[in-house]
Amino acid sequence: MNLKTLAVETNWEDVKKKYIEEVRDIKNNETSEKIRDVYEKLKTSDPTNNYDNTKIYFSVEKDELNDDEEYIDVHGKDGSKDESGNEITYGLDFCLIGDWVSFEIDENVLSNYDKETIVANCLSEIIFWGFTDEEKNKIIEDMRERIKKWKKGEGNNERLWENNLGQVLP
Repeated sequence: MNLKTLAVETNWEDVKKKYIEEVRDIKNNETSEKIRDVYEKLKTSDPTNNYDNTKIYFSVEKDELNDDEEYIDVHGKDGSKDESGNEITYGLDFCLIGDWVSFEIDENVLSNYDKETIVANCLSEIIFWGFTDEEKNKIIEDMRERIKKWKKGEGNNERLWENNLGQVLP
């Protein structure tokens, strides 16, 4: 089952409740509406071709900065393995909405979490760098330009990015 199919089987109020309970509080109505817009796009966007058969995978991690509070970390995996034979996982936060809706959901995730929890945690990852594909593409292009400058010896690391959670990241 892909994320779009799963999202279609949910409703916003139940997903919003899980988002607030299990992921993070929604600070204001504007943010809530932006997240709802992304949720609606999950249900209506056309999937891209998932050529590498990426699946959405969850792992439970401990937040070292927050008293080891457990949280669900969302990754992608496509069956690739490293030199030691360990399965490689990928960050999905810069993937565009068409990619997200094409990703299959790992069977273990489907068996261990309800639909609303899966969608809520995916939404958190989707919006980490932007609420729209345009916002994400702008940051990606900015990062590419920064890397080009670094390679030429012109860059410095004083410039930081801020994600949608208000976290400033290098």
